[in-house]
Amino acid sequence: MQVISSDKSIVRFDQNNEPAAVVKAGESVKLCCRDCFGDAYFKAGAVESEITYNNPCTGPVFIEEALPGDTLVVEIEAMETADTGIVEIVPEAGPLGRYIKHKTIKKLPIRQEKVGFSNKLFLPVKPMIGVLGVTPLGAAIPTVDLGNHGGNLDCNSIAPGAKVLFPVAVKGALLAAGDFHAVMGDGELGVSGLEVAGSCILKLNIIKNFQVEGPVIFYDDGLEVVAAASTLDEAVSEATRRLYRILHTYTTTSAEDISALISLAADAKICQTVNSQMSARIRIPLSFTPELKAFIL
Repeated sequence: MQVISSDKSIVRFDQNNEPAAVVKAGESVKLCCRDCFGDAYFKAGAVESEITYNNPCTGPVFIEEALPGDTLVVEIEAMETADTGIVEIVPEAGPLGRYIKHKTIKKLPIRQEKVGFSNKLFLPVKPMIGVLGVTPLGAAIPTVDLGNHGGNLDCNSIAPGAKVLFPVAVKGALLAAGDFHAVMGDGELGVSGLEVAGSCILKLNIIKNFQVEGPVIFYDDGLEVVAAASTLDEAVSEATRRLYRILHTYTTTSAEDISALISLAADAKICQTVNSQMSARIRIPLSFTPELKAFIL
């Protein structure tokens, strides 16, 4: 298994980026990643007011068999995090920014699968990957942004045990990952998860001549369809339409029954509300859609 150092990092999903590694479909790769601030808060002489984040992502990884029109399947086999994470609180940012007068950071220890928020409050560690995506065709997209290629989705389901599908737009797919969180609530409502450095092991496979519209996640016995838009309403609506199109294409269920099933069994969930676009996902249990198990599993 190839191991890619955090020194091999990008801040834009760009088809002109040189690959950090070349792998074959079916292989696993280990990516070592800095936190979203480039580990700047842990450097000597760090000045909080001068630190910004640009989500350095390790990669890109070139998958030999990946061609435009295919789908990349990323299986998150494992994650490890550093023993200290950062929560950043920023004035005028996110839904709570109006209440914040000064930029503040909290450095929180991570011990024995717990985050020490205070001497009395400990949160369970739930690691996830904030930025995971492939490279789009055309103009480069900063790693702080998101879209159909993935990117800064900040989705809690992009976690160990998940399989995440992305549409391949350029030869090799050019996958990258970063912006790890040791724990983050749905919505990332205060603009920051517990930002942490770490590593992930990703198994990469290709579905030939088939393409999803945007990120699709198989996680914890459910199917989740993710979409990004300028508002949460639009993101929820688009994710719902994409789920409908999957069910309509890969099951024999009628349009009317699909609508009823989504209404009764699917849940709308927020990924994040604080980036350049909002992201949301619609989740439906695979047990309610057994025909979908042939879709990828």
